[in-house]
Amino acid sequence: MDGNLLLTLLDAAGFACSSGSACKTGNPEPSEVMAAIGLPPEWGLGSLRVTLGKDSTAAQVESFLDVLPGLVEKVRTLNQR
Repeated sequence: MDGNLLLTLLDAAGFACSSGSACKTGNPEPSEVMAAIGLPPEWGLGSLRVTLGKDSTAAQVESFLDVLPGLVEKVRTLNQR
């Protein structure tokens, strides 16, 4: 799946997420951790990092979980075209 497209859709929905590991911010290559656990590069490029903070609420998490599956399906559908 195109991780960048998913990030764009999540941003448009009001969620700030990242792709890859925090220490690799700005690096377009898949995370070394993803490779180390045996995932193919395309899986690493589709990874999603979600960070919660001390002020995150249960309602915010629920809202994210409500939105995420639909956006993942949308990205998968667009990638199949």
